[in-house]
Parts: sequence; C-alpha cells; structure tokens
Amino acid sequence: MQIPDPVQEDAAAFVSQFSTALILDGNLVGSGTFIKCGNTFGVLTAHHVIHNPHDPSRRFDFNSSQKLGLLVADFAHCYELQLQYCGLVDIATPKRESTGPDLSLIVLPEPLIGTIKAKKQFYNLKHKRAIKLRNALPNAGYFIFSGYPDLQKDLLAPQSGFREVLFLEGWGAASGISRRWRWKNSYDFLELGITYGPKSDAIPTFQGMSGGGVWRVPLSKKTSRSTVTDIVGSEPVLAGVGFYEVGRVERIQEIRCHGPRSIYEKAVERLLRCKHLKSTRG
Repeated sequence: MQIPDPVQEDAAAFVSQFSTALILDGNLVGSGTFIKCGNTFGVLTAHHVIHNPHDPSRRFDFNSSQKLGLLVADFAHCYELQLQYCGLVDIATPKRESTGPDLSLIVLPEPLIGTIKAKKQFYNLKHKRAIKLRNALPNAGYFIFSGYPDLQKDLLAPQSGFREVLFLEGWGAASGISRRWRWKNSYDFLELGITYGPKSDAIPTFQGMSGGGVWRVPLSKKTSRSTVTDIVGSEPVLAGVGFYEVGRVERIQEIRCHGPRSIYEKAVERLLRCKHLKSTRG
C-alpha cells in the first residue's frame, strides 16, 4: 500500500514536536523523546545511551560539570544545561546489550521546562494511557523510528553568532513490525524491518538514533460509493523506544525496540513510584 505524501508529512511533523538529539559536551550521543508523567518532565531514551558501555568519555555523570545539549529548534541555537541539575531514573538495566531491557529517563529541572515548552511538546504518558496503549499495540498502519543519525551530522561555517555549528538532521524510518514478544508479565519488545532497495532512502547505519521514539501511525481508507478514494492517517501514538541495531540480512535491517507495554505499564509505574528523582537506579 502506497502511503500518500501528505499523510507521511503530517505524521513526521507531529513526531518532530517531541523528538530531540542528546549532545554531551558537544558530541552527539543518542536520541530521545520529550515526555511527561504526572509532574515529571524529561527525555525518555535508552539506558545504554546514558551509561555508554564502550566509551567512558560519552558516559553521563550527573554529579559533574558535563553539559547536556538538547535540540529544540530547526535553526542555529545553543540549548545546554549542566547535567548536575538534572535527575536520572534508570527504568530498565540491560541484561545483555542485544536483548535489553534498556530504558532510562533524564529528568529535566523544573525552571527550564517553560523554555523547552516554547519550542517543543512533552508527550503525556499518564493521560489516557490505557487508550494510548491500546492504540499502540496493533501492527496495522505504519511505524516511524525517529532520531538523529550520526551519518546526517555535519560541521557548518560560523553563523548566527556561533563560531561553530553542528548540523543535525532529524530522520524517520518508516517501517512495519516484523515481530513482537514479551517477557512474562514484564517488558515487551518489537522489531522494525527496514527495507533496502533501488527506491529506498534508508541510511546504512542508525548510530546516533539509539533511544529515539517509535511511533505508530494508524491508517484508514476513505471510501465513496464503496470505492476507496484515499488513505487517511490518524494522530501518531508513541509505541516504543529503539535500542539495538540487529544487523542487515540481504535487504532487511532489523531494529530492536521496546514496545508500548514497556512504556505505558513498566515505565509509567516506575516513574509514579519515584518520590526523589535526582538519581534513581534499578
């Protein structure tokens, strides 16, 4: 089924309101989604983005003077905050890099929420979460894996008063679900199958997109006198978080992700239990 360009453009515009890059001391380290849960505002991402197991220089230290940059606009800007003023909730610590679970939340300091809200939106996980979970579970429609790939970054000449500008291009991989599974009464997972072919614009690697949101876009058929006249898209719903690039087999690249139960059940329940959010691990 060919998805009309206006449907894809509307979905991409909606998703971009909540998506951000994570830049640690000037280095792109991953992607994330602006969310709120109750009175907590933060960036939902993958655990391994925060606790990089391979490169200590890209590991977050919430008791240091490290600076966290967030992408909040589509023009040259600098939005940085000292990491020591942020909080951390490690929702799920990986048993293995390839299997997960792999979820964390960077808790943003309250005085800065208004500044971000002027440019971005926070996706409310708690509000109507049962409905959102139900809408995120079907495989029908199509899925967007949203983030900021390392391959799309570039250093630009001075502009807007900045001596150096890091250009980051948001990218969304449109895909279908190849499989889903769930640990008993616990986290759920899904895999997106990214297809490469003559007409595909898929990038060869998704480095930099770890922690980015997975969104389901429901589709329906508009009919007139029993004839399908158009494909219509509904509002996207957050349906997962990407955390592992499985590898390419022939023309298919599999991206392993957390599923919606991990978000609307496990993550929300974990966040609602946290009374002190400066640093909570487990």
